[in-house]
Order: sequence, then structure tokens, then C-alpha cells
Amino acid sequence: MSVGNHRQSSGAEIGGAPEIAPSAHPVDAGAAPGQSTSAKAVDALDPAPVSIAGMGRSGTSMLAQMLLVGGLDLGPSHRLMAPSPQNPDGYWEHIGFVGLNDDLLEELGGAWDYPPVLPDSWGTPRFAPYRERARDLIGQFPRDKPWGWKDPRTSLVLPFWLEEVPQLRLVVAVRNPLEVAASLHRRNGTSRPAGIGLWSDYYERILDLTRPEDRIVSHYDAHFASAGAEIRRLLAFLGLPSSPLAIDQCSKLVSTDLRHTRATLDDLAAAGVAPAVIARYRALCDEAQWEDSPPRSARVTADAFPITSGSPIVPPAGANQRTVPEVVVEHLDLTALRTALSVAEAKIRWLKDENQILTTRLHEAEEPWAQRWADLERSASWRIALKLRRARHAIAPPGSRREGLWERARRRVTMGRGSVAASPVASTTRTDASGRTVGTT
Repeated sequence: MSVGNHRQSSGAEIGGAPEIAPSAHPVDAGAAPGQSTSAKAVDALDPAPVSIAGMGRSGTSMLAQMLLVGGLDLGPSHRLMAPSPQNPDGYWEHIGFVGLNDDLLEELGGAWDYPPVLPDSWGTPRFAPYRERARDLIGQFPRDKPWGWKDPRTSLVLPFWLEEVPQLRLVVAVRNPLEVAASLHRRNGTSRPAGIGLWSDYYERILDLTRPEDRIVSHYDAHFASAGAEIRRLLAFLGLPSSPLAIDQCSKLVSTDLRHTRATLDDLAAAGVAPAVIARYRALCDEAQWEDSPPRSARVTADAFPITSGSPIVPPAGANQRTVPEVVVEHLDLTALRTALSVAEAKIRWLKDENQILTTRLHEAEEPWAQRWADLERSASWRIALKLRRARHAIAPPGSRREGLWERARRRVTMGRGSVAASPVASTTRTDASGRTVGTT
């Protein structure tokens, strides 16, 4: 899909609150496509806000959780989307940003899997409510600490966010298009051509609308090959502290269970993927500093400082060996620990919500039976049977000798009724002295 008209939004007038955004400023020659020098809702924020973007199924959730543990504020935990059976480790998406992006795409006649054509200007009255919502969301974050949001849909409406947050920085998750298409097929039944087409649309917009210095590309495979090195690269780009404890905690979030498909550049060519898509993927790999088809020995490497509780650190040659407690004391990162606690609390809240849903369903299933039981207890037959049971207990209390006699008598009566019902009644014919029939018994 061509994005040529997407770039025309850079000089758009920004309406809305007058104290925030003066209108129609010229585009600076050095600005990135989709960006202008006009005052916005979050001018001169330091540090710059961060958006975790890229095609879904490319590791965006894993990246978001890592950066959260590394000190990036993604919003209060109760505003983050709850985990689901399809993503039990969590989505780490702020529901406010996701809702706004969904509504924007719907307004434009598109969706996450149907990239729409973008307007020439976002400054028209049509988009005023969306701009107001964006500024309200941005205003909910503190101005003195790193913050951001994760939502792959941001990739499709980048010009809108670049108008509101000109200094926005992107962390772009990328994965081989064939792997993404296979994952989409498993989850949504999307065909391979449609999945690869979506992949191309997402990254075409990212590459065309942002400058290389305003983004960092992180390859999905890099986290499985050398998680610590990749995390250090990301934290350094964002200006976040990279203590050994934080690196260790982030590295533990990489799970080999996430890998279901492995493809390379050679596989793309063999599958007949369009050369333009392959070239785009190769450019993203270069930015990510990732060789797509390295020797196996180079793909699986150990981090420089692996930390495991109670064991010594294995440092590079020439470094002084120290034990983990010494490193923890020196590099104790309370922010990372608090964030890990927030992650656990989010999962607990999700489990409580699931429990509440199941409890509600159980009550709904029990309600009709409870009503039937109440109707039965109010019936005349039930009241008569209840009086008979009470009389029986008065005559033969439970556990008494009379109860045993009662039960034996009841069985005899029951057996007698059964034999009478099963046997024919014998009849006798009576006659008088002359032999005439006078009756039967």
C-alpha cells in the first residue's frame, strides 16, 4: 500500500485547545516525514515519550514487559490490558491508547488488519475529539520520568501521534515475515499472502514516517540468541539504567515456549515473497544489527554477566570475580523490583476477574434450579410428604429399634404389593343345587 499521501499531514493545522497548539506552522526542513515544528500538547518533554510499535506477533508484548521492568512507565497496572489464554504473560497495552487507535482506524474505515488510507490533515474538526483524547492520555503521565505505550496499531496511524508528540521515539519490534504470517494463520486463520501484505504495510509506514535516529529496531531472534546484549542496547537508546539486576530480570522474560516457527531470508526467497518485501526486511535487519542467517554457533551465545541466585558471576577475562550478593547490593534497582511486583499483581487481578466471571456463571446456572426447588417446597404434595416424614420420625426415631422394625415392615408391604401386581387373581364359580351359576369370587 502506498503511503505517499500520509506524509502530507506534516504541515496540518492542529485544532483543539488554544493554549496547547497554535495553528499552521511551517514544516522544518530537518523534520522527519509526518512531523512538524509546531507547538503540540507535549512540547519539550524530557525524556521523550516512547511508543513500542511494529507488526503484531513480532514480540511487541515481550519487548513491552522488558522495558517496563527496565524502568519505562506504561501507566497504572489497572489500565493495562489483562492477560488472556492466548497471551498469558500479558499484553502490556494501555487500554486508553488501544481504544483511541481502534477508534481512529474505524473512523478511517479500517482496522488493525485492514490498513486505511490516511487523511491529508489531522487538524480538521473531524479529528478534534481524537486529539483531545490523545492529550488527555498524555497528560496522565508524569513529566519527570520515562514513559510510553505499546500498541502495534500505532504503526498504522503514526502521523496522528507524530502531530501530538513530535519528539516521539519508537522501539520497533521486527520478525521474519513468514513467521509472522504463520502466527497470524494459527491465531486468526489469516492466509500467508494476507499476513505478509499486512507485515509490509506496517513497516512501510514506520520506515517512511520516522527518522532512523528516532527509532531503534529490535529483532525477535536477538532476544533468544543473546538477550542481555539486546536489552542493554534498548535501554541505552532510551537512556534507562542497565544494572546487572535489571538485565537479569529482563532476560528471564524471554521464553523459548514463544518460538513455534523459524524462517530465514533464504526461506523468504524460496517462498516467492516479493523482492520489495525482502528488501524492506533486510533493511530492518540491518538497523537491528541482526544477521538473519548466521551460523548456528553465532546465533546462540551467552551473556557477558549471567546472574543466578547464589552462584558466582562469570565475568569476561581479566575482570574481578564477584558473587551475586555483592552485585545486588551495589546495583540494587528498586524500580525494577517494584515493576516486577506490579507484573505479578496484574496477573493476580486477572485471575480474580476470571474467578468472578466463573462464579457469576455458576450462580446463573444454579438460579433456575433454586427456583424449582423453592416451588417444590411450596407445593401441597411437598407439605403432605413433610408431615408424613415428621410423623414417621416421631413413631420410629432415627437410630432406634423401632426404626428397624419400621423398615422391615415397609419392605414387606412393598414386596407384597409387587407380588399381588405380578400374580393373576384366582376366581371361583358358585353354583346352586341344580347346577346353575349364581356368581364368582
